Amino acid sequence: MLAATAKGLGVPVVLWEAWGLLTLQMATASAFAGTAALLVGRWSILPTWLLFVVLGNTSSGGAVAPALLPEPFSALSRVLPTGSTVSALRSAAYFPGSQHLEPVLVLVAWAVVTSAVLVVVSRRRGRSPGED
Repeated sequence: MLAATAKGLGVPVVLWEAWGLLTLQMATASAFAGTAALLVGRWSILPTWLLFVVLGNTSSGGAVAPALLPEPFSALSRVLPTGSTVSALRSAAYFPGSQHLEPVLVLVAWAVVTSAVLVVVSRRRGRSPGED
């Protein structure tokens, strides 16, 4: 197996770690999209797509290690949530038990900041992202 199992649950610890990392990624993308919906309206998909798909996937280091990417993308990989998620998942899968702290801290920072901005913008506008 890839790693030891959680106490009596029979599920590999790597699975719990991957779920936690992917939860942070989804929470960040959702909060960012919600904030963009409040600020930009129906065009909110554009900044979300640009950040998470165009810049995020290009610089994530999923196909090639971040160190082998050209310079602007290599630097973006470390600070964008998509690159941090890929780096943390790679560490969890190939080096169980020795997770680097930087990608996890980047993900937590993005999740906290985007969620806080969503709450502030939502309260100032007096509506939630789903309302027209």
